[in-house]
Amino acid sequence: MKKTTILLLALVAACSDGSPVESTPTHIEQAGPRDCTPVGNVPGRQVCAVTYVQLMVHPERYDGRRIKVLAWTQPSEGSRVVLFPSVESLHSAELIATIDIEDGQKGPDIQRFLASGNVDRHPVPIYVSGTFRFAREATRHSDGFGSLTQIEDFSGGP
Repeated sequence: MKKTTILLLALVAACSDGSPVESTPTHIEQAGPRDCTPVGNVPGRQVCAVTYVQLMVHPERYDGRRIKVLAWTQPSEGSRVVLFPSVESLHSAELIATIDIEDGQKGPDIQRFLASGNVDRHPVPIYVSGTFRFAREATRHSDGFGSLTQIEDFSGGP
């Protein structure tokens, strides 16, 4: 028995290269560095570029952060702007997947942008930058999972 144990230990030692064993990172550690891609040319004024999917999966990570996201929306009669993750989601009216733009000053500007040259009011891809607010539960005016406030910029998507 002693010879077998000694032989087994010798084999294990021979196979080891002497480097420390690294533990497998947790899910959060794996996702951490990819949570945000800083964009912008002015240091201190960069925003966190995220995908809509990242926001839907982990909205709490972005609560209170300045973000930039690509979403789908369409012009409407009022000043309210509602963002969807895809044109299919918009057509299906998947309200639980929406982000509301809550910026009374920028809402009308965004609606004019969406309607410009869009007489049929087709859905439009749009980049929007602002501060994300995670809605932990539905409110009386939205079933969505969050809102964007303090809109800094918006432009047409691809």
